[in-house]
Amino acid sequence: MAITETIKFDSTASQVANFSFNSELVNFTGTQATLRNLHADTLFHLSFDDSFSFDINDSTATISADPSQVSISGGKLDMTVSGLSSYLRFSVSAAVNDLPGKTGAWRGKYTPNFTGSPSSTKQFFSLQSTVDNNNKMSFYCDTTSKLKLIVHNTAGTVFINSGSLGTISFASGVEQEVELNWDFSEGLTNVNVGGSPTTATITTKGSRDGNVSFYTLGNDATFSLEANNYLDDVTLFTSVQHTGSYSVFTGTVPTTKPGYPDNNPLIRYTPTNGVRGISAFSASSVTVPTGTNLTYVFTVDGTDKYFDGSSWADSNGSSQANSESVFATNVTALSFDPSGNQLTLGVYVNSTGSSTPALGTVTYSYDFIASAVSEPNMCVVYGYEDFPEGDPISNMTVRVKNKTAFYHGDLYVGRQEIDVTVSALNGAGYWSVELYETETVSQTYVFEKIYTKDNGTQVTDKFDSITVPDQKSANFKDIS
Repeated sequence: MAITETIKFDSTASQVANFSFNSELVNFTGTQATLRNLHADTLFHLSFDDSFSFDINDSTATISADPSQVSISGGKLDMTVSGLSSYLRFSVSAAVNDLPGKTGAWRGKYTPNFTGSPSSTKQFFSLQSTVDNNNKMSFYCDTTSKLKLIVHNTAGTVFINSGSLGTISFASGVEQEVELNWDFSEGLTNVNVGGSPTTATITTKGSRDGNVSFYTLGNDATFSLEANNYLDDVTLFTSVQHTGSYSVFTGTVPTTKPGYPDNNPLIRYTPTNGVRGISAFSASSVTVPTGTNLTYVFTVDGTDKYFDGSSWADSNGSSQANSESVFATNVTALSFDPSGNQLTLGVYVNSTGSSTPALGTVTYSYDFIASAVSEPNMCVVYGYEDFPEGDPISNMTVRVKNKTAFYHGDLYVGRQEIDVTVSALNGAGYWSVELYETETVSQTYVFEKIYTKDNGTQVTDKFDSITVPDQKSANFKDIS
């Protein structure tokens, strides 16, 4: 039977629930899926590719760098000069309330040049005024590896004083992404290390704004601390980024705003269909700016497939996926088992970082076949029968009935009677019968033992509501 599958990539909850994707990288907006703007709330961003200059300055401030005992090495800010106070300070002019105030976040990739607890306080960043403590903010690690925060309000009064935000482990040369989030209006301040929350949060509320004069990396207002670390991809945000765990972005952080992931995230449609042939494929409501594209894979029984130019082959990722036109031309050549296979679709959303493609709808036509039904587990029910004087009951019939039909998964189990003859075994009457287990579907059988006594009287012993357990075998005496 020919059926058309229409997959809509719109933002309604019922539709989004049909997809598996990384919500840090992919966004469903309106009637389309796009890449997420990684710099939606970015105020400042530094990548240290070749200078101390900001890649992104979305404020009205004029920024001037004041480096001391630092350099750029291997695309990172090198602050490893031993025994000296290293820092990178930025003077912020004409920036009244421009920097993050009551809410914000700071994120950076921190690589220590030491292992274990630091020998002296290590500063991640600080915000401060030129003449007073108004709105001062200082995020650092102490010599016991505890993450600490000091925050002053708009009047210069401390309202978070060395507040603890959990601990961090350092290994020389091992990069970790550190993210501080704060919302002083709601009383929610937390830290993520490597995408995982630390064990402590701060719930203190307070009032501060973004009216500061200096934004400093690697030091506080004293400029007397030894940094001894590297920094990369440092971002200051105007809003909280995460309140729980998240997946650390492994691609190249874009240096433009808007900026999009360049690591080709996958959107996978999770519902599957029983298929034994495809006749057509198309995509609509598609936008593909320069530097972006959308590529597709079919997933057949859990294995991704793409057209390699001559035949369909297993795909190992985004480099082995096809454009819409290649799919449309070659779908009829994708082979299936005569009994059918389970099919679904994956879409790689690709960008060089400055733009995003958008996808609205994918449609394909296929020859439907129902998937094979799963057989329920079987259980051997057995029993031994004797007369009181010890003679085996060898003329007994054990009758098993399921009086009411029922579904066991997708399988319909009809009403049935099974007669089993008792025979002599090991000095007793013995019988056994293999039945579907009914423990997992809350169904029961009726057992009847029908036999004739020595005086010719026929007896029927009835056992109602017997559940057959989900195990390989069961003695009737244990379940009756």
